[in-house]
Amino acid sequence: MPRWLMCVVIYDRLAYGGGTKRLGRVMATLEIGLLMLQRKGVNLLATCKRSLGDGMNISFWDETWCGESPLKVLFPRVYAFEGDKKSKFAHRINISDWNMVLRRAPRGGVESSQLEDLKAVIQDITMSDNKDGWKWCLASNGFSVASAQTFDRCKN
Repeated sequence: MPRWLMCVVIYDRLAYGGGTKRLGRVMATLEIGLLMLQRKGVNLLATCKRSLGDGMNISFWDETWCGESPLKVLFPRVYAFEGDKKSKFAHRINISDWNMVLRRAPRGGVESSQLEDLKAVIQDITMSDNKDGWKWCLASNGFSVASAQTFDRCKN
């Protein structure tokens, strides 16, 4: 099966999978499809980016929702003393006193500067009432068979 066709199948299963009862099967299909593509040298997840909605399903530290890297990579000193490394974006965005969620206060130097830089990154971000999602990065208008085929041709 051509790689672009597998992308379409995976997208179709996710978009029209039939609700939460079939979610387990859909996720299994997605995982198998991603592994097959990965074995062929295609990193499909690298062509997608998280789309911030209400922040309830996006990991604040682990997922790349802002910029090109997860926050734990950009601010490793702050991440090191984070009290809940699995926290969701919605639970971190409106914090007024970071000392309440950190295991200890920054001790100055790099720790303090990274915390201030982190605050600057998230201060202007606004959430919506929509659910968090994924965005296809290869085309500005979203996923299409044509963009998947173009991606496949470029990889070969």
